[in-house]
Amino acid sequence: MLFRSAPFTLLGSNHTAAGGDRKGFPPAASRTPQAAALIKQHGASVVGLQEAKPDQVTTLQRLTGFAAYPGFAFGSKETDNSILYDTSRFEFVSGTSFPVVFESRARPQTVLRLRERATGREMYFVNMHVSAGHDARDTASRIAGQLTGAAQLNQLMASGLPVFLTGDMNDRADFFCRVIPRTGMVAAVGGSVANGCAPPARMPVDWVVASPGVAFSDYWLDETPVNRRISDHFLVSARATVPPATEDTPEG
Repeated sequence: MLFRSAPFTLLGSNHTAAGGDRKGFPPAASRTPQAAALIKQHGASVVGLQEAKPDQVTTLQRLTGFAAYPGFAFGSKETDNSILYDTSRFEFVSGTSFPVVFESRARPQTVLRLRERATGREMYFVNMHVSAGHDARDTASRIAGQLTGAAQLNQLMASGLPVFLTGDMNDRADFFCRVIPRTGMVAAVGGSVANGCAPPARMPVDWVVASPGVAFSDYWLDETPVNRRISDHFLVSARATVPPATEDTPEG
């Protein structure tokens, strides 16, 4: 099976509202429709969102036709790390979360299990956002969050199902060399850990990685969200090829 997966840090609407800290960007009412158009342009079927405030989740669902998890399942306070998915291709199986400390408080990181309608193939999607900043507190919480994520990914991969991670890791080579060797996963942007850690030449802080066996192609580092003042992050996406389930792969 083939589909495109992407992380997208939207720049939360609170940052560009009155009193926000991103005064050089337009309000979310004009930015979010453009973000929806970019998602459609990339042809992404599963999108891990970061900084997705309730107004932005509502608009993106309306304009893409995608479902969101958790979306508003737990109220309107924890929509930030929702995952959008194309319901014509995938159906919901289950969802949960695990906490990491993000800028001084515990925030839920999303775990979503989906089933491809055409094949019945199931897989996990993990979506994360860890602390930025380079002071001692934020650095420690960022590293701890990445390590917690790595442990969760290893637990999910023990199921035998394909596992994807999307997210704003607020690190480049450090994230790659910290998480990829611990999990054995592959990054859509490239790089290798076969003979020591060799990160790719150019990396944003936004990542798409997957469990061994998944093959990535057509990696797209789209700089237009920043250039057009839609977000302060790039949109990245990649085509994932997932092998068919074997007889001893648990499904359903």
